[in-house]
Amino acid sequence: MTEQHLPVHVPAPGSVPAAAEEVPRARDPYWVYLDSLTAGDSRRTMRECLDRIAKLINPAAESGAGQPWHLLRYEHTQRIRAMLDEQGPAATYLNKHLNALRRVLEEAWRLGLMSAEDYHRARDVRGAKASRLPAGQHVPPEVVGAILAACDGDTGDTGEREQLTDLVRARTGARDLDALARLEQRGDKPPKSTPWNEVAEQLGYSSGRRAEERYRRLRERYPPGSRPAPNGQTRAIGVRDAALLAVLYTTGVRREEAAGMEYADWDAAARSIRVRGKGNKERLVFVPSDTVARLEAWLAIRGRAPGALFCALKKNGQPRRTGNRLARITGQRVADILIERIAQAAAGRRTPHDFRRTFIGELLDAGVDLATAQAMVGHASPVTTARYDRRPDATRQAAAERVHLPPARPLRP
Repeated sequence: MTEQHLPVHVPAPGSVPAAAEEVPRARDPYWVYLDSLTAGDSRRTMRECLDRIAKLINPAAESGAGQPWHLLRYEHTQRIRAMLDEQGPAATYLNKHLNALRRVLEEAWRLGLMSAEDYHRARDVRGAKASRLPAGQHVPPEVVGAILAACDGDTGDTGEREQLTDLVRARTGARDLDALARLEQRGDKPPKSTPWNEVAEQLGYSSGRRAEERYRRLRERYPPGSRPAPNGQTRAIGVRDAALLAVLYTTGVRREEAAGMEYADWDAAARSIRVRGKGNKERLVFVPSDTVARLEAWLAIRGRAPGALFCALKKNGQPRRTGNRLARITGQRVADILIERIAQAAAGRRTPHDFRRTFIGELLDAGVDLATAQAMVGHASPVTTARYDRRPDATRQAAAERVHLPPARPLRP
């Protein structure tokens, strides 16, 4: 499909006029709106939406920053909606972009950059009506067990090191990572530099990009000179990841919420963790005894220092510090950890949201009332929680089994 855009600099009906002067960041509706979002995931998602819309307004725009949002009028926003709709996205995709557009217009009005009448007319864009099943999939207990086993088996030996050695040999011709490091220290070039797509074909990776990503991750995890943990003990990173994944599965917290947990949020006596969710709303989540055991094993390594509960680690397994506090990981890093551990467990693709979906579904299957489930997972509306209820599916499946297909039999012999 040919990419469309709104003519910014052409003074024709329906075009978006160019900004008369540059808007300072402090009064840019784009930044004011994004800065108001407390959740990192929400900020990243809405920024991507606004950047896409900005390219529809002006294909030369690198981002939504500094764009003439305050000059948009009803005919412009209607055209933006039509252009998004013509691209054939799902209703949720369209509504997400329209919500970002409405919010940035609201900030333009609050900043006094557009009149109330222009604002209300410009934001009066009809959304798409649709009902969708919750994203993601159920995570069976055996898959969770396999992921935990992958964490427990992380002793820093064999498997992954062999993968890294194979990648080094295929890519550079060096015998192993230590040999490659010695070459680099002397300033010598490796014997060869094979394209990643050829490395992928040789070693069975799905693409050159996958092979390169795997190489970089393994090289970060196993720097030159690193050795396996003594006596086959699980490395600190394996203990941390197991505790993190146990919390994700048994509490249903969002990945950003898990990344933002502090040591002070953990109450061992009450077996609870204080969580800061979307909108900076706090709630308590309670963890079962087997998850407590995973947490205590991790805390025995982490220590009781202030800072992130699931802190970042150095290559030697020691907690990384920022001042006198342990440094936190990001929500994206939580997702990356899960992807890496699932790959080690050969358990198929899963996401942190799949853990959340499974937790909510298990609660409702167990007969927990909707209001309690909503409070436990931090949803703003019970309608959102109800979408995760699998019981109607089971009821409909049982009803469908009552309708039988007649046997194939001719009317006349």
